[in-house]
This record gives sequence, C-alpha cells and structure tokens, in this order.
Amino acid sequence: MKLFGSKQQLCMGGWVLAALTLAGINGFEFVSLESKPLQGSSVAISSLRQKMALLESRLADKVMNAFGQDG
Repeated sequence: MKLFGSKQQLCMGGWVLAALTLAGINGFEFVSLESKPLQGSSVAISSLRQKMALLESRLADKVMNAFGQDG
C-alpha cells in the first residue's frame, strides 16, 4: 500500500491546496469588506440619492394617477 503518490502528484496537490487557501482568504476579506457600511457620502452621491428618491416618488404618483387610485 502506497501512503503517498508520486512526486508530481504531491506537487500538484500542494499547488491546489495553496490556491484554495488563497481563494478562501481573499473571499473572506472581500465579504468582510463588502459588509462594512460606508462611512460618509460625497456631495455628489447625496445629491444623486435625493434626485433618485424624488424621481421614484414622481413615478409612483404618475402610476397611481394612471390607475385612478389615490395614495
């Protein structure tokens, strides 16, 4: 019974193990970075958010008026 494979198989297994380890570390760092809230917003981002909210409310009003429903 062979306990270990050939030298080529061991080398390939080492590379696969290293790749999986790096992928796991990078994945964990990405998820932890992505889950952090933004600290602050620039003036441009705040302005765009306000404009989008205004546009969404206007579109909702138009849809409600088109179907004859009062909000």
